[in-house]
Amino acid sequence: MKKILLAFTIMSIGTSLSAQLYINEIMVQPPSSGSCPKQDNEELIEIRGAAGATIADNTYLIQVEGDDSDPGDIESGGGQGGIIDLSGKILGSNGTLVILTTGHPYSVSSETTVLLDVTDGNLEDSSNNFFLINTNGNSVTDDNGTSRDAPHSNHDLDENNDGIIDTKFTDAWTFMDGISILDDDDTDEYGYAEVIFAKDTSDSNVKKSTTATLVDTSNQQFRYFFRIGNSTGYKAGEVANPDWVGGTVNSCDNPHNADSDNWRFGTSGTGVRALPEEWEGYVLDHLGAPNPDNVLSVSTLENPNSFLLYPNPTEGIVHISGKESVDAIRLINISGQLIMEATNAKTLDLSSQRSGLYLIEIENEGRTTTGKLIKR
Repeated sequence: MKKILLAFTIMSIGTSLSAQLYINEIMVQPPSSGSCPKQDNEELIEIRGAAGATIADNTYLIQVEGDDSDPGDIESGGGQGGIIDLSGKILGSNGTLVILTTGHPYSVSSETTVLLDVTDGNLEDSSNNFFLINTNGNSVTDDNGTSRDAPHSNHDLDENNDGIIDTKFTDAWTFMDGISILDDDDTDEYGYAEVIFAKDTSDSNVKKSTTATLVDTSNQQFRYFFRIGNSTGYKAGEVANPDWVGGTVNSCDNPHNADSDNWRFGTSGTGVRALPEEWEGYVLDHLGAPNPDNVLSVSTLENPNSFLLYPNPTEGIVHISGKESVDAIRLINISGQLIMEATNAKTLDLSSQRSGLYLIEIENEGRTTTGKLIKR
């Protein structure tokens, strides 16, 4: 089996004004150990678009080879999920669709659409690339000279193996968004995108666009990534206003285990387990719900805590992630008056409150942090 050394690449080529979609959250190749083995129904992909929208015809999620044996080849369809036809699927009332497999261990928001069993739950091992595309009904010639108006396993997106998708595809198809997962078991690895998260970039030559940003995750195997809030860009790493966060997950945090409800990013005093690092320890409990867009942090040497407040601004319920619950959540107006309080909770319902600026105070394990919250 190949040594799994991951690199994640996200890209967007072209636009679809009527039906722009994004890969909003993804985990492939969950970690496994003797005491906490993985199962074939734990991988997940979340797609984001307009609330309640019907996905346009000719829209596909495709998986593309990134190893140097057949770089650019579209993987086979069927159980491996190489080609998933999303045409006509309807996004949930919160604008998301989640691809899962029967028997998955996740609690999923009722406001999303769940698409089951379009893969066997064991997607192609790295190196690979995931893309959301629309063919626009246009045909492109495959390796055998056959003209095809839908993606096919005979299509090679990079016939000259330079790490850039060939123009005959980018001229014909709209590449809305994508994410690549690269290992370093070959001399050359191929990422076809604008931002790359890579484990130990000194081990392989990553072929990519000259405009792509490379984020080195040191010796850590980042496995779980999501867009921050409703971001649409490609900033990542320890930068101002990043669009993406990614990190490691521990095998024994597997939600299939009786003592774990959610995956969470790893934590360590000696190495990086998430980028940006302030997200270390975050509980990954928002599948099919809006991604968190704001971070409130409190840390002590004895017990690091990370709290994430979303959505902000809010029209109703605000969520606190990063812990299964906190000791107290308090809403305070700008005059310093306590408006409402919830204990042993992770949500607060502001539906009945007036629009405006508030302070939200989070107390947990003897520490308190305060942040600003806008009610629309």
